[in-house]
Amino acid sequence: MFSSNFKLVTMARRFSCHTKVGNDSNGNPLGSNGVITFKTVTNLLRFTEHLDKTYPDWRWFNVYDSKTRNKLISFTKNRRPSAPFI
Repeated sequence: MFSSNFKLVTMARRFSCHTKVGNDSNGNPLGSNGVITFKTVTNLLRFTEHLDKTYPDWRWFNVYDSKTRNKLISFTKNRRPSAPFI
């Protein structure tokens, strides 16, 4: 006779994003050839806001499923996500 006080919590889908962020203030590429990987992205709209604040010269990012590693979609600075999730 156990009482169940547990709530069912759904995990947010996680994405891995490969992002072309450009160069630092000295002209040196950030990351590997200017590409940085973010492995635990859960909200694409907030991720885009983060890129605008931290890397204002970012150009594009590819979104991959973190479990299967399949490429899902690509976004650019001009063609941004319209929803937080895919």
